[in-house]
Amino acid sequence: MKNILQSLSMPLVVVAALNWALTGLFRFDFVGVVLGRWPAVEMVVYVLVLVAAAQSLVKSLK
Repeated sequence: MKNILQSLSMPLVVVAALNWALTGLFRFDFVGVVLGRWPAVEMVVYVLVLVAAAQSLVKSLK
């Protein structure tokens, strides 16, 4: 499980950063557009991004 999280953390953080940039610059929420029909899946994606960001932060502080 730890290896899977480590493998997915950077791509998830990059996707989140790009999504925030698009939202901030153009008011375009890519994740919301792609997963808008499935709010539960959208929430899972955002939770995974949170976990990935926390894992990346902890890893960078070591």
